[in-house]
Amino acid sequence: MTHGSWAIVLFVIGLLVIVMATKISTWKTQAWARFYARHPDAAQQNPLSKHAGSERSIRLGAAMWRLIGGLILLNGVIQLLISMGHGTKR
Repeated sequence: MTHGSWAIVLFVIGLLVIVMATKISTWKTQAWARFYARHPDAAQQNPLSKHAGSERSIRLGAAMWRLIGGLILLNGVIQLLISMGHGTKR
């Protein structure tokens, strides 16, 4: 895979992560809520388990996923600029 195509893939993945951030966060927090419901001993050992599945947890997770998506997208842009020759000295 060339640098240009790799850059496009990173750009698209970053954009998808940003767009799907709330959904990804909802899936993840619901999975943790189910886990803690099935394993009450684990929930007692983790003081943050009471927040699993909450609206606050979903918002915080969505912000984190948007940040990650933005960083992936930025990496794609940098790779694209490098592949176009803008990142090298002449």
